[in-house]
Amino acid sequence: MKGISGTLVSVPRKGLQFLFSGNEYFDRLIQLIGNSKSTIHLQTYIFDTDATGKLILDHLFLAANRGVKVYLVVDAYASSKLAKEIPNHPNLLFRSFSPVITSKRIQIGRRLHHKIFVSDASYALVGGLNIADKYHYGNLENPPWLDFAIEVVKTPALRLHEYCAQIWEKDFRIILTSEYINQNRIRNTNLISLKINRNDWFRNKIEIYKSYRNAIKYAKSDILIINSYFLPGLRMRRLIHQASLRGVKVRVVLAKYSDIKLVQYAIRYLYNWMLRNRIEIVLWKPSVMHGKLMIVDHKLLMIGSYNFNALSDYASLELNITVEDQQFSKDVIQKINAKLAGNTETISPLEFQKKYLLILQVFDWFNYQIIRMMLRITFWFTPGKPIR
Repeated sequence: MKGISGTLVSVPRKGLQFLFSGNEYFDRLIQLIGNSKSTIHLQTYIFDTDATGKLILDHLFLAANRGVKVYLVVDAYASSKLAKEIPNHPNLLFRSFSPVITSKRIQIGRRLHHKIFVSDASYALVGGLNIADKYHYGNLENPPWLDFAIEVVKTPALRLHEYCAQIWEKDFRIILTSEYINQNRIRNTNLISLKINRNDWFRNKIEIYKSYRNAIKYAKSDILIINSYFLPGLRMRRLIHQASLRGVKVRVVLAKYSDIKLVQYAIRYLYNWMLRNRIEIVLWKPSVMHGKLMIVDHKLLMIGSYNFNALSDYASLELNITVEDQQFSKDVIQKINAKLAGNTETISPLEFQKKYLLILQVFDWFNYQIIRMMLRITFWFTPGKPIR
């Protein structure tokens, strides 16, 4: 994994699964909660008090009744209503990841943006899905928001258990153990090498950002990016531009309809830049697209909570899994292409130029500057919507 930062571990090939949002993810989450025997760590940005939130809480409560220690951590801003819903139980332990400064109108500080579930330090789910109906049921008009997760077992799950315990105990010392595996040892065809990447700029951890940059820098044939809030900074855009000049085929899948209109307009401002650089723009149509994934050269897959924007770079705790395996990446690409088939539209450069009037360009530029400024200063106004 040239240039990829993070904790290197191995996982059995059968112990690595790619999951879509909807029943596929939540059925597996509920199954793992039901199978838990000793400990559960669940850390997420948004834990809504809707039907899905109450369903997951009920299953966590049942686990606690069996004697399982349940550690639940949510972001204080994005899940502010959850504390009132937590049942009183000695095995169901709850904390909010709080901002540095808070008032009725404004909150400043780091955000807990990762989405991690770990059962018995043996099974783990990592991805971009929050606990909410949007990701589970959708509604009568639209399917669930499009998102992804990955399941890992054994050593990677143990490392994630340790990380979640650090967050719970507010102990951010880096654990160095004998489980750090030399890449040369991973030659068994039944094992897949992967890395756990973290971003926490405040703690001088920028592994995901560095890993994305290096993956793009060394790309040889193709890059697939799926990202819901795609607002890369100048350095990342320069690397994508250079990759395109090298002949690398770059395909970016974005949301046709975003849950945050200002972000949608800001992203549209970048269409001209992408089209000038021969980057294919594909829009997901059936629902909001919330996924965060990149696949490079059909062998390097990066998945988790990280968005291409300054908030993920500087203000949030993010966690990704990077898998280097050609067969697994090929299988994921096939599943994604099957999901996208008939549900997307590709932006035609000529058609876009005809419709993209000067007044729209000015409007999108204005929104782009506003969003970039908001993301950089990390101010959160409670009447607005959080980036999920």
